[in-house]
Amino acid sequence: MWPVDEVDDGEELPVPDFIATEVRIGAHHYEPLGVILSRGEGVWAWDSQGKRYLDCLSAYSAVNQGHCHPKSWPLWWNRPAS
Repeated sequence: MWPVDEVDDGEELPVPDFIATEVRIGAHHYEPLGVILSRGEGVWAWDSQGKRYLDCLSAYSAVNQGHCHPKSWPLWWNRPAS
């Protein structure tokens, strides 16, 4: 469990500070990307500056169906609490 108060104080961190925090307290399963991805849709991901990227890692782990797939997204929001 990481110290949430170090990264979530209600203010937006500058990109270099956010990346440094990720390096310091992240899971280290793979090398950080060097960008902060703020949203994704299908095969596309956008960074915190609005630049669009083709997500060639989308087959990795939890996003193998793409980002925000229209058929799976409602299943997450409407799932039972337990």
